[in-house]
Amino acid sequence: MKVIKEGHFEAAHMLSYYSGRCNNLHGHSYKYRITFTADVVNDMVIDFRDIAHSIDVRFDHVIIFASNEAMSSAERELLDWARKYNKSYLQLEKGRPTAENIAEYIAQLPFELWDGLFEVKVELWETESSCVVAEVKQCE
Repeated sequence: MKVIKEGHFEAAHMLSYYSGRCNNLHGHSYKYRITFTADVVNDMVIDFRDIAHSIDVRFDHVIIFASNEAMSSAERELLDWARKYNKSYLQLEKGRPTAENIAEYIAQLPFELWDGLFEVKVELWETESSCVVAEVKQCE
C-alpha cells in the first residue's frame, strides 16, 4: 500500500561555505510530498496527522543548522544566539542544511516513529521550480 502526504513549512538556513547569495541567512517556503510504502496494520498504514505533526514540530519556523562537523564559525555564532534567546532551531546530525540533506533527514524520520514501513520517498521543493528527491528503503 502507498500513502501520500503533502504539506509545507517555513524555515531559514545559511550555506556560509557557498560562494553565492545562499551564503547569507535566508528562508524558504518549503513544500513536501512524502510517499510511504508499507503493509497495512490494523486497517491503516499511518495517521496523516502524525506525518504533518512530525514535520511541523521539527521544521516549521525554525533555523536549520549544519552538523557540528560541517558548521562554520558564523553559523556557530548564530546557533549560540538561537540557544541564548530560546529561538527555534534544528541542527542536522550530519552535513549542511541543503535541500538534499533536509530531504534525507525527513526520509529517515518515519523509521524512528512508525512500524511496518519499508520504503519512504520524500520530494522537497525549496522553490516552486526546484525539487530534490530522497528515498530510503528499510532493510529486511
